[in-house]
Amino acid sequence: MTRVTTRYVRPVIFEHGSSHAGSLTSCGTDHAHLHIVPLGFSLHGALRDSGRSWTLVRSSDISSLVKSAEYLFYSEDVLSEDPEGLIHVLEQPTSQFFRRLIATILGREAESDYRQHPLIAHAVKTQQFLADTDRV
Repeated sequence: MTRVTTRYVRPVIFEHGSSHAGSLTSCGTDHAHLHIVPLGFSLHGALRDSGRSWTLVRSSDISSLVKSAEYLFYSEDVLSEDPEGLIHVLEQPTSQFFRRLIATILGREAESDYRQHPLIAHAVKTQQFLADTDRV
């Protein structure tokens, strides 16, 4: 995380927690993982306006809160060992929620589907930038 925060604007983190392999919520990645995204802006307003109910929670409390349900989690508390953030427990699986939200804010809705627009070149460029040990 330190490398991301020193090379980019302060990131946000989010997770789309699926409950089973092949779920739409997992977006093709059927294991737990956290997205670290150096946005430079908050998603709080967009989350509030999303029509979903969000609850403030510590990341360590997620599993006891959601049990076997699928969920969306968002936090700007990126430097904490136990980040506090907003969680929405899903009634049904949903795909690419955060990617669509960010694309809409950036005016790039047409590129929001990772299957059609994987943006691999961006990912490779970011990986190379973060791996460059000559940068501070």
